[in-house]
Amino acid sequence: MVIERLWRRFRKEKWVRVRGQFWMLLDPQQFTDKQILSRNGFEPTLTALLSALLKPGDAFIDVGAHKGYFSLLAAALVGAGGKVYSFDPDPRPVSGFLQNIQRNGFSNIRPHLLALSDKDGFMDFTLTNTLGNSSFYPNELARKDTFSRLNAPCFRFDELNLSVETSGNIVVKIDAEGAEYAVIEGMKGFLKKHKPVLVLEVNLPSLAAAGVQLARLDDLIRETGLTERLEMGSAEGRMTKLSSIAGVPALLKATRSHYTNVLCSAEILPEFSRWL
Repeated sequence: MVIERLWRRFRKEKWVRVRGQFWMLLDPQQFTDKQILSRNGFEPTLTALLSALLKPGDAFIDVGAHKGYFSLLAAALVGAGGKVYSFDPDPRPVSGFLQNIQRNGFSNIRPHLLALSDKDGFMDFTLTNTLGNSSFYPNELARKDTFSRLNAPCFRFDELNLSVETSGNIVVKIDAEGAEYAVIEGMKGFLKKHKPVLVLEVNLPSLAAAGVQLARLDDLIRETGLTERLEMGSAEGRMTKLSSIAGVPALLKATRSHYTNVLCSAEILPEFSRWL
């Protein structure tokens, strides 16, 4: 692919063993990669949560997989009997992700070069120089960092007929740079049936660019039976109980951040207690 070839021409990537669990091909010039290199991991609260929840035979769904940090972590945790389904429409990080899968010999990851949405078809997708900021709904930061655009394929998760059946835990992580509402609308049937633990990035500028109101997003998730809310980022190593996702902006004022992760579940599980 032309975009991928042009991109890789100027990269300075190197193989790194992460957390003693898996290998990743990382570029020190990229924000996420730099975080993984300096911290031997990424988003420590979410990393610890997945490590507590996912056991051999469990399932993980990674929407906005990037180069696969969370997918690779999940693959190591769920083992050969578990399942990891990963989605990202940007061919540049996905190319690195495929190399990461091959280097680690993981046969339990199913990567998909596509976007999840509320309808099947194609949409204009803005690619940014900073991997991970690419979006269907670019905020001001992303618009200033535009690298190129592509017509990305989109599918409803509920129409993909993936075999995610398991007797254990299912965790879904969605980091879709403003497209979270559309992703959830397209997987509502799955969420209602399985009641997984859902971890959702709430990026205020990206959701605003998509025209999504936080209260409306919260209502959509409640329709699936996921009624509990735990904010994961404003207090280091702690989770804050919320009555609604609409309460996120007030929490973020203190941290001067514009995004955080919110955990949504049908109940407060015992595994959450260490962060409460």
